[in-house]
Amino acid sequence: MSLLCRKKPDFFLVPDSDEGRNLAFLLPHSVRYYKQHLASPVSE
Repeated sequence: MSLLCRKKPDFFLVPDSDEGRNLAFLLPHSVRYYKQHLASPVSE
């Protein structure tokens, strides 16, 4: 978990109330967003 937070802290701004739950929700979402964000400038 610490590794992921260290890599992309922007995706883990959610309070650490339920870290497990947040990670489970943010992991797929962050990966998706990260890919889109990277692909956006590259495609255009």
